[in-house]
Amino acid sequence: MIFRKKMKRQAGSLCGLLVLTLSISGLSMAEASDDIKSLSKSSAERAEIQKISLTQALAKALEQNPRLTQYPMYLRQYDLKKLIASRKPAWELTVAAENILGSGDFSGIDSAEISVMVQRLFESADKAEKRAQLVDSELQLEQQSYQSLKLEVLADTRRNYFQLQKLQLLEAWAKDNLKQQLAALKTVQRLARAGAINQADKHKMRLQVEASQSLKKNIQAELAVQSMRLQGLWSGLDTSTAELADDRQWRVELLAELPKAPSKADILSGLDSAPDYLVASAKSRVAQSAWQLSNSLQQLDFNVGVGLRRFQSSRDQALLLEFSIPLQQAQRAKADIKLSHSDWQIKQAEQAQLRWQLQQRLLLLRQSLLNDQAQMSRIKKQLLPEAQNYQDAAKIAYEAGQYTLLQWLDAQLEVADIKRQLIEIQGDYWNKWIELERLIGRSTAN
Repeated sequence: MIFRKKMKRQAGSLCGLLVLTLSISGLSMAEASDDIKSLSKSSAERAEIQKISLTQALAKALEQNPRLTQYPMYLRQYDLKKLIASRKPAWELTVAAENILGSGDFSGIDSAEISVMVQRLFESADKAEKRAQLVDSELQLEQQSYQSLKLEVLADTRRNYFQLQKLQLLEAWAKDNLKQQLAALKTVQRLARAGAINQADKHKMRLQVEASQSLKKNIQAELAVQSMRLQGLWSGLDTSTAELADDRQWRVELLAELPKAPSKADILSGLDSAPDYLVASAKSRVAQSAWQLSNSLQQLDFNVGVGLRRFQSSRDQALLLEFSIPLQQAQRAKADIKLSHSDWQIKQAEQAQLRWQLQQRLLLLRQSLLNDQAQMSRIKKQLLPEAQNYQDAAKIAYEAGQYTLLQWLDAQLEVADIKRQLIEIQGDYWNKWIELERLIGRSTAN
């Protein structure tokens, strides 16, 4: 009897302690929830959330990107370069005085001979025109590099835009996952109060909720960082300190529909207009113009001068004519010609090799896009519905006492992992599609 009374007293004290613990834990969870709400509210007050569309982000990057705003200054230099290159050699004025300030008959300037002559180098084989053509080729290369840089900036903007979209989808996924786990926690608490399960299941479920809350906060922190990366694409030197110091956070408009992978014919038809291929072609033209200029150096140039000579002693004057040509000019130019011709051949070979590499890379990207499309289709049509059915059945089995909490959590995590895998594949698909369009230099969306 004494033993039974002790057991009853211990059971009563344990029940009271359990009720007190549940009330304290419920109060602490409510306080933690209030703290989370107040924290999110304070952060929302500090950070101004502003939405931006893909078109707006691309326009901002084109107008304000620091790398693009500096390029026109380089392009304007080529007008002066072409003007300098197309100039013909200038006339030269030569004044010479002989037999002055000597001794004897040559003392003073009475026996001086004073010559005044103008002379100029006359170039053959249109060297000035070929120099101007070389500058034109360099200008075309610079312009093509500028277009390639614009496409690169646009691609960077789109990559950061869709990375922000991916994080927004992960944030929504984390919130939905947390919502389901909070609902599961209520079920576990109800079963614990009824004595159907042990207290370890309740603490395990709370631990899972805390882990999901931590994951959501990490994703939101990554959102803030990615927002700064996106803004950095158009925040240049003209951006004020106040604009950089504010807590504005960008959010993008979600584009749910993924573009389809282009056909092989569409890819192959865009090889000749690919930006990298056009840059290589422009480099080949520069090398060709340099070879043509060096080839003209073997054509002889000649120097012609005309002037007057005055003989001070006799007061007579004479006409002066001068003509000169460099010796072995063609022989000295052969080395430059061979070197520039070899450089042109190298640039042609690099251009052909680059075209083949672009073709292989584009076809591999297309095949990878097709693989991602098939994988996303299997997830949506097969894996995800089956995993959701497994989760629903596991919940019923847990409430009936046929499944443990770990088995139920495993079913929940299975669904969550498949959903996250789908988001990751979609983000990877966007990156591949952006890279494919950057290589082609035009839109391939259907």
